[in-house]
Amino acid sequence: MKTALLAILGLALSVGLGRAETWNLQIVDDAGDTGYDSQIVTLSDGIPYIFYKNSSSNSLQLAWWVPDGGGSGGWQFKGLDNYVPTGLKFEAIVDAQDHIHVAYARQASPYVKYGIYDPATQAWILGPESVTGGQSNMYVDLTIVPIEADLVPVIAANRTDATVYVYKRDPVSGVWSNTNVDPTHDARRGTSVAVDASHNMHVSYYEATGANLMYATKGWDATTWMISTVDVTGNVGDYSSILVDASDRVHIVYYDTTNGDLKHAVLTP
Repeated sequence: MKTALLAILGLALSVGLGRAETWNLQIVDDAGDTGYDSQIVTLSDGIPYIFYKNSSSNSLQLAWWVPDGGGSGGWQFKGLDNYVPTGLKFEAIVDAQDHIHVAYARQASPYVKYGIYDPATQAWILGPESVTGGQSNMYVDLTIVPIEADLVPVIAANRTDATVYVYKRDPVSGVWSNTNVDPTHDARRGTSVAVDASHNMHVSYYEATGANLMYATKGWDATTWMISTVDVTGNVGDYSSILVDASDRVHIVYYDTTNGDLKHAVLTP
C-alpha cells in the first residue's frame, strides 16, 4: 500500500550549532522492500522528486510531492524501468529548465540507460535510451556539460570486466561514443567523472590489483587518457567522487579501507 503521508515529528538536538531543530519524518513508499540507492532533486519551485529502487520488483521508481494548496499534500508514484536491482548506482541532475537528467545501471541489456524527464508533463523528453550494452555495470556517474546551446551528458561507468569507460552523447546525431579510460590497470568500482570549463574530462577510479586511487584526464576530443596514481598508501581509492571547482582545481574524495577513513585529494593547476 502506498502511504500518502505519515508525518512523525521528532526533535533532534544539534550540538555543533547549539540549538534544537525539528525534523518532520515521513514514509514516502512502503510497497515491498523499497527505498534503496535513492537520489533526491528539487525543482525551482521547491518540489522534491525522489528516484529510488524497489528490491521486491527490481525496478526504478519515482516519487514526487503534490501540494494541495493548503500547506499539505501527498506523494505520487511512477514506475520508470525494470531489471534495475539494488546496489547499482545512478544519478539524477536538474537543469535550468527544470528537466531531470537520469543515468542508471541495469542487469539486462541495455546495461546503462540515460533519459531526460519532464516533471511538467510527467513524461520522458528523451529516452531512456541505451548508452551501452554487453557487460553489466556497477557504478554510474553523470555530469551535464553545456556546449553552446546544447546540454551534453557525460557518463562514467565501470564494467564487470574491470574496465572504466566514459560515454558522451553527440547532440546532433544522438549517437553515444565511448573510450576505455585505462586498458592497462584493473580499473574497478567507485568511478566518477567531471568536466572543467575548457571541456577537459577528469575521472577518478579504484585500481583493484594495487588497491590504489587512480586519476585520468584528457581533452574533449582527444583519444588518449593521461593516467596517474593519486594515493598508494594502504588500500585506498574506493567509492571516489571527483569535482573541478571554479579555479580549475581537481578535488577527489575517497575511502581509505585500511584505516576506515574518508580522504580528500586536491590537484592545483
